[in-house]
Formats: sequence, C-alpha cells, structure tokens
Amino acid sequence: MSLKTLTATVTPETAGRVDLIVRTLTGMPRSQVRGLVDHGCVAVNKAACTSDFQPVAAGDTVVVAFDPHRKYHEKPKSPEDAPFRVLFEDDRLLVVEKAAHLLTVPTLKHETDTLVHLLQQHVSRGRRGLRRVEVVHRLDRGVSGVLVFAKDNETANRLRDQFAASKPEREYTAIVAGRMEADSGTFDKSLVTDEATIHRRVAPSPELGERAVTHYQVVRRFKDATLVRVHLETGRRNQIRVHFADAGHPVLNDPRYESDRAKNPRWPWRRMALHATTLVFAHPHAGRTIRCEAPPPPEFAKFAGDAPLSPSDGGGHMPTPSHTRQGGARPANRRMGAPPASENRTSSEPGHAGKRAATPGHTGGRVSTPGHTGGRVSTPGHTGRRVSNPPNMDRERPARKTKPWEAAPPPAARPKLRLHQMPTKRK
Repeated sequence: MSLKTLTATVTPETAGRVDLIVRTLTGMPRSQVRGLVDHGCVAVNKAACTSDFQPVAAGDTVVVAFDPHRKYHEKPKSPEDAPFRVLFEDDRLLVVEKAAHLLTVPTLKHETDTLVHLLQQHVSRGRRGLRRVEVVHRLDRGVSGVLVFAKDNETANRLRDQFAASKPEREYTAIVAGRMEADSGTFDKSLVTDEATIHRRVAPSPELGERAVTHYQVVRRFKDATLVRVHLETGRRNQIRVHFADAGHPVLNDPRYESDRAKNPRWPWRRMALHATTLVFAHPHAGRTIRCEAPPPPEFAKFAGDAPLSPSDGGGHMPTPSHTRQGGARPANRRMGAPPASENRTSSEPGHAGKRAATPGHTGGRVSTPGHTGGRVSTPGHTGRRVSNPPNMDRERPARKTKPWEAAPPPAARPKLRLHQMPTKRK
C-alpha cells in the first residue's frame, strides 16, 4: 500500500480551521475529512490532529498522509463517551449535558479541550472561522449535568440577569457521605472565599460573604451514604459541596471539601457523586419556559445496586423557595438510570421550538422552523405521537374511531417509536 502525502503551510489568508486546509489539499468532502482525522491521517506541526475543527495559525504545517484508493469513513462516536449532548438549541442559545471529566471553561493553565471550545466547534460547523459561545453559568470538573450557553451577548446578558435574580429552577442529584437524619431541610448559610486557597467555606457570621440557600430532600438512605435531591435557591460557586460538607455529609469523592470523609469504597470513580438533573428558565427572547432534564449517569445506579430512585427509605417534601413560580416546575420523580441518557427530556412551554436531544454531530434531530407551534406533548400517559396544535386549542373535537394502523400494543411491549397517521383518501 502506497500512501500519498500532501503538505501545506498555513498562510494568514488560510488561517482558521484544519478541516478547511485538508479539504483544499485533498478535494474530499467533509465526511471523509473527518474520517481522515479519526484515522490519524492528519498532523499539525508533526503532532497528530484529534479534531477536524482544530485551529491553525499562519506558519503552521499541515500534513495529510492517506491511501488515495481508500475511503476514510468517520468513526462512530459512542453516546456514553461523548463529552457533551445537545438537549436544546435554537438561533439564540443551546442547552447541553456536560460529562463529568470536562472543564466548563479554561483555567489559568489555558486548556483547549474545555466544553466552551467544543461548543464553539459545534456551532461553527459549516462556517468559516469559529463562532463564540457565551458562558452563562458553570459546573465544576467532576460534576456532570445540564448547562445553558448563549450564542450572542444580548442573550447571555438576559440569561445572566435571570440567574442573578435566582429565577431559573435548578435541581441536582447527589450522593453524600453518612446517613442524613432529616428527611428534608434547608441550608441557609453565607459563603466566603479563602484568599490563600480560593476555596469556599461557610462564613463565621451571616453578615459576611454571599448568602447561599440550598434545599434538599432525602431520596434513599444507604448504610454509609444518602441519596438526595437538591434544589438551588441561589447559585454560588461550590454551594452544594460546601453546605453538605459543613453539615458533615460531603459529596462522595469530593477532592476539596472534607475529602477524607468523602471517600467511599463503593464509589471507585474519579468523578464526584453530583449531577445537575434539571434546568428550567424563561427563553430570553421568546418568553416561553424551557425545561431540560438529564437523568443521573450510570455510576449512580451502580452505587445503588440498580435500585429505583424512590423515597422508599425516608424522604420528605422538598422545601419550596419563595421565588418558585406556582406550576412552573414538575417534581423530578424518576427511577435511577431511567430513561437512558439518549432519551433526555427537553420541553418548551408553550410550544416546543427546538431540537431533540442529540449527540455532537447528530443530524437526525427534529428542528422546528419559525412559526412552528407543534411539538412533543409532554402530558401524563403520552405515547410519543407528534401532535400539531390547531389554531383553536380550546375547541372540543368529536371523538373518532381508532384506525387499525393506530392500534397501540400492550403497555408492556409498547415500542418507543413515534406513530404517524396514514393519509386517508377522499371519497
């Protein structure tokens, strides 16, 4: 097998993304360019290229070595290994589920493999140059879950105003060390920052620091740990971790706060046992409510022995924060590990106008066009049929007979497929 080698030196005019350089060199379509990158055929300055969106600057050397008689197909990405999943996206913002190992933003070390970098690549597909994404809030490394990002400054500022006013509803699932006695409760303790270590701690008096309020409800108690559902009324840095550590129940595997007590032999993973499950906020331009959910990752189910996430061993009612809108958030009552990560729920009320949950690069998602008022109806007992909203939703419709092709299978064998009504011929 003889390999063909092509080399190019990046000029100020061609600086930008490596995939554009490779396309110019080879004349291949984008899918095969991604395949060349996945198979290690592309190098930048003698270093293997790991992303087709890797930035290149003037003076960089790009080398492509490949077999001209072979088609290089893009390697399939495992959803479990994906660094993020898109839960909702439109022209103004996007909501994603972050993997635990991923940094949200770079630190002082100037990392380039952060969530922000990956999202810039995601929103820049099909465009020359990288588009910016604006950070609204963050999750620590070691913590997974739902985050919202803006695609422009105006949207980012409006979302930040909502978070500053504690309007978004945020729920987390956590496993903390020890058995918590109270079924539910509230931590209302101010936080300050240690100037020497930049770590957070509870303020010696309520007048100092930033007020932080955390509500929790016990979901299940284990012999040496407690599974809790957490609702944030405020969103201070490290708030959940500091509050539970101060109460003597640090989040499992927390490397910073009560780290010795946070160790548990049944939690061998490097990540912390903390996951942002739910985010509810108002769309800054459309005004409708956006609700995105991501179930706890498999580590939680493995720790619990695949037991359901139900308050069978104690658990009271979650205290309701004063700012919570009546009827705004539905309780996160779900079983551990279900639904799968690929079935993350995303709803937009009233009227859903976004994409379905998808992995990076997924092109089969449902995208609503401007003016679209239909969507996935998220009501109890809904079977997943797509329903278009008529102009007058209040008008009662006469009941009609079920068509043979619409007959639903028994509940135990109901497939997770969308039913489509077959066209009927006019007489």
